[in-house]
Amino acid sequence: MKKSFSKRQRQIIEVTMNLIHEQGLVAATTRNIAAKLQIKEPSLYRHFANKKAIFEGMCDVVEEYYHDFSDQIETIQGSPLDIIGSAFILRSKVFSEYPHLGFLITNSELVFQAYEDLRKRVGELRKNDYTGIIKTIEEGQSQGIIRKDLETENIAAMIGGSFIVASRRNTIDYSPSPLKRYKSVWQDLRMTLAA
Repeated sequence: MKKSFSKRQRQIIEVTMNLIHEQGLVAATTRNIAAKLQIKEPSLYRHFANKKAIFEGMCDVVEEYYHDFSDQIETIQGSPLDIIGSAFILRSKVFSEYPHLGFLITNSELVFQAYEDLRKRVGELRKNDYTGIIKTIEEGQSQGIIRKDLETENIAAMIGGSFIVASRRNTIDYSPSPLKRYKSVWQDLRMTLAA
């Protein structure tokens, strides 16, 4: 479900995401975006009608990520705990390779705060993702693979929270091997969740 962006549109979206990741939301001005691309500000409007259109493009990129991620998860074989672990590591790889995308996904409420329609769109994607995690946890609990003495939603919170904390740690104290940290977190989490 890839959107058909031109090469320049993808560059503009990428630069905007990097600016937000590195300098915060206030840095995502058309002036700063143009400066990073070494073009004049009016040139941006050949590719996007306005700043909101750039943010819509970022939202489209997030949507692409969720659809691609979902497609990859559906191909994973194994127990529910194996599926959750594979999803954790798969997401870790994406966040390690594209930290600006990871930041955008984990901070979407903040990034899209000025655009309610985009915030709702990303919220719906995250809700669907959460529903899938809950379903997989429930399957694992019913099969006796995942602990039943823990509430399903609390397990989902543990998984999501562990992932976010590992992501933030990678950002704060830039790790030369962020994937190693994610894998270590997952191994400890797996031991905690296994029945």
